[in-house]
Amino acid sequence: KDVLMMRRLGIGIANIRKMFETSPEITNSQHTINLLLSHLETLRSRQAEVAKQLEDTSAMLLHYTNQ
Repeated sequence: KDVLMMRRLGIGIANIRKMFETSPEITNSQHTINLLLSHLETLRSRQAEVAKQLEDTSAMLLHYTNQ
């Protein structure tokens, strides 16, 4: 169940496997918490990049439609 949820969150198989190798008890593992915190930071970084791309694309579209 937890593995499927982590896959839905976009966490890679290799990271999930490493987590289980480090601590088979996934629910009480500091490694699991660290993995989720790291993944959250990655998602936030990607979100900022996508927000900037959206802004830049909108500006470029506005530029080309107002010529």
